[in-house]
Amino acid sequence: MTTTLMDLNANTVKQVFSAIENNQPELAIQIVASLPVKELRQQIWQSRQPHSSNQGDTPLHIAAREGHVSVLQAAHVDEATFTCLNYHRKQPLHEAAQTGRANCVAFLLDVAKVPVDCLKRADWTPMMLACAGPGREGSATDVASYVECVRILLEHGADLTFTNKDGWNCLQLACRANCKPIVSMLLDHRPQLINSRTHNGRTCLHCVVSGANDSDCVCSVSAESLTSCHDSSSCTCSCCVVHCLLHLAPSLLVTPDSCGT
Repeated sequence: MTTTLMDLNANTVKQVFSAIENNQPELAIQIVASLPVKELRQQIWQSRQPHSSNQGDTPLHIAAREGHVSVLQAAHVDEATFTCLNYHRKQPLHEAAQTGRANCVAFLLDVAKVPVDCLKRADWTPMMLACAGPGREGSATDVASYVECVRILLEHGADLTFTNKDGWNCLQLACRANCKPIVSMLLDHRPQLINSRTHNGRTCLHCVVSGANDSDCVCSVSAESLTSCHDSSSCTCSCCVVHCLLHLAPSLLVTPDSCGT
């Protein structure tokens, strides 16, 4: 007998999503486990969030994003597919890396055996998302968690040369996020990245000083990079520092200093 999602109780699907989103992973596991047929359980794990305004997430995307590795383990027992895509073309591994869920990253790579360099929208790898994570607005995840994600991804052979549509690679993203531990780790693993440039000619040093709030990170990169390099708009790294300061304190442009200037 062939079963489809139409045969499932829609309320069951809603209950699973609600449990995962409300930090009740064990309840979600119990709900799915109560279904007697593995095919039905697999369909639950692959189901889409029942709201028109959502991102097309499956329970696996949300579990990876929230760090509920027990949900991923239960889905693996049911032989669920972990390379499913949401509407942003993200796999669960993208979600785990972007939110610094090292436990989920490790499970997906070690146990579920998903590809380490899967692409989101054809230009973002999990490594790139993990490197950008510490600078993500509103992120409450500890920097150490992102560092651990990067370590795990490196251990599984993540390619550090991928770039997004603007030409940013993982080192440039880590520089912009001002995360010295990740910057140092990437440079130790592939020192040649220090010579890379974005499509508009920006070096790693341009990237780090543009968001400079960590002088140690600036020093770490400047020791390896040319400080006099220009980007496509003829802006040097020193200019980036000035622009950053004026962005943070625009009153400097109009407020006289003690010398009256």
